[in-house]
Amino acid sequence: LYWLDDKPDAQAFEGYLDEHNGAIDFWLGGHTHTNPDDRKGGRGHIEKKWGVHFVNVSALTRCHGHKRSTPMSRLFTFTEGSDQVRVQCYLHTSQYRPQGWYESAERTLKLSRPFRMA
Repeated sequence: LYWLDDKPDAQAFEGYLDEHNGAIDFWLGGHTHTNPDDRKGGRGHIEKKWGVHFVNVSALTRCHGHKRSTPMSRLFTFTEGSDQVRVQCYLHTSQYRPQGWYESAERTLKLSRPFRMA
């Protein structure tokens, strides 16, 4: 969100989302050198602003960055007709916590409208 072409701190996306609150439900991104409990500037891996859920969906490396790098990914489970989505975190190794589903990082997020597969 910071750069637009060569302009730092462009605020282009932020301005659009601020003016069109709820225009999208999710903004998915990934950051390699992190762990599911990592917080930066008071923010975690799943935050909501401008009606958008910002989700760090993966960190697929063990060797990039510092020792907090934890290979992980997210599973989104949508249910037809429901305005909620289940977001689970899977740890691919046991270096941070036991390998498998990391329940502490699980969230249920509210969509702007019920999910339809069509």
